[in-house]
Amino acid sequence: TLCAPISSTPPRRVPTKQCKQKIKTTTEVKNSSKPKKKFDRIPWTDEQKKITVKYFQKHILLKKPPKKGECEDFIKNNKTAMTGKSWQKIKTFIYNLYKSN
Repeated sequence: TLCAPISSTPPRRVPTKQCKQKIKTTTEVKNSSKPKKKFDRIPWTDEQKKITVKYFQKHILLKKPPKKGECEDFIKNNKTAMTGKSWQKIKTFIYNLYKSN
């Protein structure tokens, strides 16, 4: 069923309380039935930490997280050492370094 329009000028329709409740309950059911993803955490090696800190020294001093492109360039330059690390993990590692100080 369609909900009542607000005014005659725009042909938009605004949900009534009854419509909102229907949407809310279906969303709740979907969220509760989703299985959580399980993943293994791979710890950073000392070599990975050393290389990453050296490369992003300026970012750590300025307390500025690296951008996606900068992280991807870093991964490209250090393919062997940074296997299994995404740009998001590198960005988070740098962020956590300067937030802990």
